[in-house]
Amino acid sequence: MQSKEYSEMVLDHYFQPRNVGELESADPEVIIVESGSAAGGELLKLSVRIKNNVIIAAKFKAHGGCATIAVGSWLTEKINQKTLPDISGITAQEIISALELPVVKRQAALLAQDLLGQLVGKNIRG
Repeated sequence: MQSKEYSEMVLDHYFQPRNVGELESADPEVIIVESGSAAGGELLKLSVRIKNNVIIAAKFKAHGGCATIAVGSWLTEKINQKTLPDISGITAQEIISALELPVVKRQAALLAQDLLGQLVGKNIRG
């Protein structure tokens, strides 16, 4: 990894990732979604606890490089204490802009956008 290709924010989230781990899947308030594949080189897994339509806890696991880890960390901070309608508007482009991701590393933002879509969809279906 060449630090010159990444923004300070990406490096901060990569070297000091926040909310790493997974919430207890047996908890009925927890929803777990994942996108990508370890075999393909990038995988993001997101677990959130939702109470009264508000995300009260979020954790992530990642398989991949610097950008994937940074996106997972940033995403958990961004969605914590937000409602599902709030997070439904977060796009890959917003993530790319916020983290200043290099063009060749933007797949991680697409994975995050997919996770959010799954999360909102699962919660609507119950």
